[in-house]
Amino acid sequence: MRRAAAAVLILCLALCLAAPQSAMADGTGLCYIALNESFVESSLAYFSGSNVYVPIGSLAGFRIYNSYHSANSTATLFSANKQIFFELESGLTYDNNDNYYDTSAIQRNGQVYVPVGFVCSQFGLSYSIIEGSGYGDVCRIKDGSYILTDSQFLTAAESYMRILYNSYSGSAGDGPGGVPGEEMGGGDLVYLSFQGLPSAALIDTLLNYGVNAGFFLTAEDVRSSPETVRRLAGEGFSLGLLSSGDLEGEYEEFSALLFEAARVKTLLVSSAPEYADACRSEAAEAGLVYWGYDIDGVQGGAGISYASMITAYIEFHPERADVRIQCGERTDSCLASVLQYLQENAFTVRAPNEVEAK
Repeated sequence: MRRAAAAVLILCLALCLAAPQSAMADGTGLCYIALNESFVESSLAYFSGSNVYVPIGSLAGFRIYNSYHSANSTATLFSANKQIFFELESGLTYDNNDNYYDTSAIQRNGQVYVPVGFVCSQFGLSYSIIEGSGYGDVCRIKDGSYILTDSQFLTAAESYMRILYNSYSGSAGDGPGGVPGEEMGGGDLVYLSFQGLPSAALIDTLLNYGVNAGFFLTAEDVRSSPETVRRLAGEGFSLGLLSSGDLEGEYEEFSALLFEAARVKTLLVSSAPEYADACRSEAAEAGLVYWGYDIDGVQGGAGISYASMITAYIEFHPERADVRIQCGERTDSCLASVLQYLQENAFTVRAPNEVEAK
């Protein structure tokens, strides 16, 4: 019985693969993959006839993991409570309850692809194909926690999609146009700040785009890398204290170390959201200036992996956005994409300062 079913499935799959690949809606031949508001790096969807396939590893962001056993050409897609098995040679697909399904996985260039519609139905997800406007389409997979509609997401992601398109097509694209020392933009305001010690690469990226920004540091940050703090001060970036709840004691130590390292003073202070109310109140009593943020690129200390983690939310703050990003390798890799988006959309980007705090 299983062999007969396998023969039927193989015939169906052969017919699908023999059909010409569907052209993408915008004609580029590219369809990126996004999970809610974040793109999956280095992954494209594949169209075969009316079927849409995605790489089996592209769902890890939803805690849906995979394995592949080359000995028997079997791939597994699994979550905490469900397993789906794909036999690549026979074309059979079944779950951990021995239910069989009339669908199959495929292999392209040595990579396993799974049918996105089937996978979504099995793991409680949904998906849509968003037609682009010259830089590719998007296969957007959603788990119910997304914020932006498809049209809003496309608008927010257009700049990043342009970068992806240039990368895949080999085009040089639009390079950075900022001039170090000049304020970027002329439109709506974005106040940009970072948390933690930056790498030299991050500082160089900001300078290359002509962006001024602020850095909120702890006393330990200043103590551990005074040379970085001196460079930040020398390049004209603003500096402030990142408090962990004991503002009075922390500020005294931080101020002394900051002056010793870079001969600068500051009244700027900030904190994690859980300390914000207390820190804001203490700052007011001490004559300090508290600076908060409403777009979170700290992400619990992990930083940002995709530009859309920032750009997708800026449109919801049409007059003023206060962006805070955690320094780190993940942020280093995509900061240029964020800055290019701000530049291309004519935002005015400023550093936190003592006179413009909310």
